[in-house]
Amino acid sequence: MADFNDCIHHCGLFDLSSTGQLKSWCNGHERVSRSWAKLDRALINSTFSILFGSAHLKYLGQKSLDHCPMVVYVNRQLSLYGPPPFWFQNMWSLHETFLSCVKDAWCRMDMGSRLFKLATHLKRTKVVLRACNRCVFGRVGANIQALEERLDVLENQLQAGYSMEDEDDYLAMKLELQVWEKRESTRLGQIAKRKKVN
Repeated sequence: MADFNDCIHHCGLFDLSSTGQLKSWCNGHERVSRSWAKLDRALINSTFSILFGSAHLKYLGQKSLDHCPMVVYVNRQLSLYGPPPFWFQNMWSLHETFLSCVKDAWCRMDMGSRLFKLATHLKRTKVVLRACNRCVFGRVGANIQALEERLDVLENQLQAGYSMEDEDDYLAMKLELQVWEKRESTRLGQIAKRKKVN
């Protein structure tokens, strides 16, 4: 450890400021025997700090591992034009109303060239699927985010001090989140693939 600390000092490294969870590791025990510690850190040097002054680290809520996931945010100025892209979700095709929604969008008669008809059908299908997503799936991402935020609050309360009521809520919320994530595993997989491509 002394060599490691000397290396950090010699390289001029220091902790990146963090938000989110206070502690990054949990021993995985339940109730009173659960303990927390801040083991995971991101180290930066002064050059990075000057170039990316607003960068910060966020500890996400612990789900199944004993360490909290960490995300480093670096603000970049991006010029975004036009509407957000449309991403097809595989979970839609598993729903019983999927085929009838798509069929209704494609069976209408449109005037114009074949290419214009194709573009019209695709646009209509996109509108129908987005509406169906809002009504049937209820914004899955927003639901998962709300559960994660509630889990973060409960985790912070448990880190501050043990409470049986908070513990029970924490375990129930964790189970509910796992159910949502299992049900939507195809959606989450698709998002990960998109991020790899981008």
